[in-house]
Amino acid sequence: MWILITQNNNITDMNILILVLHLIFSVLTAQSQEPVPTETGSFSGHVFPVVVCPGPNDTNTSIVEDFLTKPDWTERRAAANVGSLSVSQVKVLTDSNDGSVCSSFYETYQGFFEEENGIGEPAYNITYYKAGNFYFVVITIQQSNNPDYVGFGVSYIIISDQNLDLIKAYAF
Repeated sequence: MWILITQNNNITDMNILILVLHLIFSVLTAQSQEPVPTETGSFSGHVFPVVVCPGPNDTNTSIVEDFLTKPDWTERRAAANVGSLSVSQVKVLTDSNDGSVCSSFYETYQGFFEEENGIGEPAYNITYYKAGNFYFVVITIQQSNNPDYVGFGVSYIIISDQNLDLIKAYAF
């Protein structure tokens, strides 16, 4: 399944779209079985730390690399005008160098940071990348350390220009 979002300069419409997508995929990722019991109070009052520029993880890194190199993504790279980018240009955004960009992305995708899985853990891995004059936001389901719980759902790759204006976004 592919969902294409075209450029839209209205931030309110973007936020509404992200909220709608978030709600749709929250329903899709709901677990159909009872969660594994946890110790009483083990997650109560737990506040997950807010990281302005989240660190990389292997899954998200491979998604951005695949987007830039795999033949299956050729048409989508062309549509986003990122066909000339290479994996060697990709860098993970960091608080020390890219704090304001990360803060802007955090505001846009805050709902994904706040979403929890069925046992109270963060539901998503989110990473911000830059390559050339483009930014990539990659959002994937975070797998639990609990072997009795499997997360599943949709992953996203979102491409923005140097002004943080949305170019294209894909759900897969």
